[in-house]
Amino acid sequence: MTPSRCAIASMVMSRPVISASRVACASRIKAAICPSGVSATPPPTTNRIPFPARRSLAPIVNSSHDAIISKGLNGIILSWNGGAERLFGYPASEAIGKFIGIIIPPDRLSEEPQILARIRSGELVDHFDTVRRRKDGSMVQISLTVSPVRDENDAIIGASKIARDISERKAMEIRLRESELRIRSLLDAIPAALFTTDERGNISYFNQGAMDYAYVPPKIGATWQNYKLYRPDGSAISLEHSPTELALKEGRSIRNQEVLIEKADGTRVPIIPYATPVIDAEGEVFGSINIAGGCQRAQTS
Repeated sequence: MTPSRCAIASMVMSRPVISASRVACASRIKAAICPSGVSATPPPTTNRIPFPARRSLAPIVNSSHDAIISKGLNGIILSWNGGAERLFGYPASEAIGKFIGIIIPPDRLSEEPQILARIRSGELVDHFDTVRRRKDGSMVQISLTVSPVRDENDAIIGASKIARDISERKAMEIRLRESELRIRSLLDAIPAALFTTDERGNISYFNQGAMDYAYVPPKIGATWQNYKLYRPDGSAISLEHSPTELALKEGRSIRNQEVLIEKADGTRVPIIPYATPVIDAEGEVFGSINIAGGCQRAQTS
């Protein structure tokens, strides 16, 4: 259930009253948010000032699954929602009034002054991936979005911070990288040339075998023209008649066409290329997969 405007005002009251100017600011926020005759003043035992910025109140709601924290330009925590309690393990009563460094690992403490400097200059810190420390000492990977908070005169007086747990996303990225490395190792071990291209014939992947057959070393993003192809009678095969180009242009697999490929040392090696177009759900060709297996004879130019 969404808190009322008065409840939001009460929720962000977070430090003991320490100056007349802050009391005045609290009164202005109360008048701006609460209907006439409805009080947002907390009980005397929890007399706290509100974080003086109307724009910061809307996102600071306890129902959010993300950690939503407001802090002053000195890094002191002014509000701490339920998401922050769940993510970092500190109840609001322990976090409010403390320096934000309670959740920053020692090797990341330099990030806070850098973030505050950007906030003071009016910048938005958007999707900053970092690591923070829970109350129990464990680390959690988070993505931070930090926005400047301004008062009624448009002066920057603090920051509103949203922190999202990205531990599972990071773990998945690691698993994907490890899987990719395993696949690449397997493909490099295949005793054949293998490379893929996009729809324009630019190389998107190649294995070690493809490097061994190339006239000049292939490069990601370059065309596959690093390979010089010939017919068995020695006549050159033009680019547009090569197995890869035919597969891309005609959208069909090219099989059982023996060709000679010239290596960097001038040796021409007979191979059997297999060029297969990669077709999307709409029937459009968006790349090719190419495998070349060697024959057991060789010629020299």
